[in-house]
Parts: sequence; structure tokens; C-alpha cells
Amino acid sequence: MAEFIFYTNDDFISNEITGGTRRFRELVVGLMDKGHHIHLFVPSPANFPSHRNLTRHPVKRKKSRLLPNGLLNFISNYPRLRSIRRMKNSRPVFVSLHYALQGLLAGVKEPVLIVWEDFIEYRKFNMEARKFPPWLIHLVAAVLSWFEGLTLIHMQRIVLQCSYDRDVLLRRHPRRAHKLKQRTVILPNNVNPSWIKKKFLSPGVFVSSKASSLHVGFIGNVDNRRKGLHLLLQAFERLLSDGKDARLHVIGSGRLLPQYKKKYNRSSFIFHGYMPEPLEQLSGFDLLVVPSLADSFPNTIMEAFYLGVPVLGARTGGIPEMLLYNELLFEPRPDDLYGKLTKTIGEGSLERLGELCLRRREAFWFDWPHAMEKKLLE
Repeated sequence: MAEFIFYTNDDFISNEITGGTRRFRELVVGLMDKGHHIHLFVPSPANFPSHRNLTRHPVKRKKSRLLPNGLLNFISNYPRLRSIRRMKNSRPVFVSLHYALQGLLAGVKEPVLIVWEDFIEYRKFNMEARKFPPWLIHLVAAVLSWFEGLTLIHMQRIVLQCSYDRDVLLRRHPRRAHKLKQRTVILPNNVNPSWIKKKFLSPGVFVSSKASSLHVGFIGNVDNRRKGLHLLLQAFERLLSDGKDARLHVIGSGRLLPQYKKKYNRSSFIFHGYMPEPLEQLSGFDLLVVPSLADSFPNTIMEAFYLGVPVLGARTGGIPEMLLYNELLFEPRPDDLYGKLTKTIGEGSLERLGELCLRRREAFWFDWPHAMEKKLLE
């Protein structure tokens, strides 16, 4: 059996539970269940399950209004990161590029990087939401791109969720593209992770709703416009103006939520706020819409597949690789989404979407921790 090192400043208490958080747990626990020993560098206390194959190494978790939190925590935990160098028989694995960069600066040799987000594009959305001037966003993106290239070229292996993410990295770093391509492998997420199976022992089968009103769902953070909720709200408002009987359920929180609640103040828009476990609500939707402007591989789509809920998704990021069929995809514009929703409400269209999503579910049904284990040991 092998030994792996994982490093994170997430205590699994302070932050909202996300798909990335769940995937991190899924991977670490899955490797331990298979007999591998895990050295987990994690804040103390941390809401992470104990295990016979787990050794915890406490790290500091600090926040500041003056320094970037990543820089502050790197400085605070530099001795801990340096100690990883002495663990010669353990393979370091980082699940975020900024952790990989910190490890690299501390001298960690030949780690594996698992990429679950576009490190630069996501931060550009955050800066735009905070009203940073365009020149500053461009400057920060250029600096981050330089650090990203430096980090990637020192990784032993880079595991990505989809070919879209790989192609973005290769285009962003053309001079290093050949070497990076040799080090990258693609492993999509699976549709049957443990957190779904614990609540729903068997997968759902699409059943056409008998209710007079169509219940459409959205799940995602609304700190900025990356998840595309503004597109869905505009399209849905137009749908209601046509006299369609439908309800939009919005699950998620963020700084834009009060603005949306004020603008779309009618009973057909139901804002639930943040829910740590939204699977029960998702299982009751007639349709899930994922209108992201940038997204690598949304776990909400996998959850909907498992539950037998049809999905419409924007033709952005890795979403087309997940949904595949044109009937399930739309351009990230309010008018195109409106047209897709109008057609979906038409007789028989929702049933067709359900059939296509059940087909896609078959492609993503596999033992994800086992598949990841093979990638980490290659």
C-alpha cells in the first residue's frame, strides 16, 4: 500500500460545503478505505472523519484584512510545508493550484496536482464582482498566469476533469504546451459518489410530473455572475410574461442575492438561500438549469443525473462534455435559454430530456476513488 500527503487550509467547518469539498473527502476517505495511509495537513480542529489509516498534521488557519489569506497562511505554515520534503516515501497531492504553488515554494518535489477549477478565470469573476478596475484585473491575471505556468511545469502529473480544462491550460501556456500535455490526464467525476448513495440507495428514474406547474431549479453560489443566475432569472421572467405556469427555485447565497430578490419579487421566484444538503430539494425538481458562464465540471449535474432529474446546461466549460446532446445545451444568453425553456415546457419535450440524461448517467457510473488511485500511482 502507498502513502499520500494532502494539504489544505479548509477546516470543513468555516466555509460553505461545495462540490470540491465533497470530492476532497471522497478521495481521501476512498484511498484510506483501500488500505493507503494518508498524511493530512489540515487545521485543528477540523470536521474530518477519523480513520485507522489517517495521520493528522495540524496547520494554522488565519485571516487578515491587510494580507491575502493565501499568502498569510503560507507564511504561517511554511515550516509545515517544508516538513513534507522529509517524507520521502509519501506522494504529495494538491487539489488546488495555490496549494501546489505553496508546496513548490517550500521545496516539495514532484507532487501531483488535481485541477477542479480554472484558477485564473474564477478569480477574474471575483474581482469583477468586487468592482476592481479592468486594468488591475488584467494585471493580476497576468501575474497569476505566470505563477500558474511556473507551478504546472514542476508537477509530476496533472489530473483534470475534462478536455476543456486541459485545452485552456495549453492555450494559456503555449511555450510549455508540449511538456504540459505529456503530464496531463483526464478523469471526469462520477455520478455515484458516496454522499449521494448515503441518502438515496438506488438511482432515480425520470418520471414526468403530473403537477400543473413546472418546478425549475438552480443550485450555486451567487457571489458573482459566474454561475449565470442572472441569465436564468431574465429568461424565466420572460417565460412568466408569456403566461407559463412555472416556479423557479434558487438554492444558494452570495452578495448578489439581495439584489436579485428585490428585482424578482413575485411568488414564482423562490429564493431558498444556502442549503448544505440540497439533494432532497433537487430530487423534487422537474428540471435543473445550469447556466454557468464558466464551469469545469459541475457536481450538481452529476447529482441530477443520479436522481433522474433532467438538466439543461450552458454551452460553456466542461458542461458540453457532460451533457453531450444539443437538446440539453443552450448558448449562455437569456434569449437562447428562454427559447430552450419554452420548448422544454412543450408536450413531450421534458420526457425526451429525461431519456437523454439517463443515457449520460451510464457514461459516468464508475468507482471514482479507484480510478483516481490508479492515476495517482502511475
